Amino acid sequence: MSAVHRRVFLKQFAGGAIAAGGLLLTGSTALAVPSQQQKVDWFETINRVKDPKNKTHTERVHAPQIIFPSQVKPGVAMILSAKVGEQLHVMTPDHYIMWIEVYLDEEMVVRLELTPRAPQPVLTIPLTLTSNATLKILERCNLHGIWESSQSITLLAGE
Repeated sequence: MSAVHRRVFLKQFAGGAIAAGGLLLTGSTALAVPSQQQKVDWFETINRVKDPKNKTHTERVHAPQIIFPSQVKPGVAMILSAKVGEQLHVMTPDHYIMWIEVYLDEEMVVRLELTPRAPQPVLTIPLTLTSNATLKILERCNLHGIWESSQSITLLAGE
């Protein structure tokens, strides 16, 4: 029996499924099946607030809130506070924030690991800038993925 006839036989008469190239063939239907080689790239699925004037409930409780001046004196430590959500995100065993990360441009400054036992998803650290930068806060909810908020920070001139 040739290879082509064998495939037709298996599809029509065996009633089995043939998995090939990430597809599951059953009769005449092809279904996508995740393969072990396909990996989730969390950086392709970062969530951001789409319309700041009309936030959804999910955006209000997941988007990181940045509390930091948009202009600072160079070399002077300022306190950065970041919290997850306008209404603080819950921290229960079924739904919680796993971590919060702070970046200046593309450089990570700090990562805070959290568990459901943490009372609140809040981070506070001193931060010193020596040049203009974009401050980014990323956080990961165990159910709703990674969320990002950012803010441009400029140095005050002549200081």
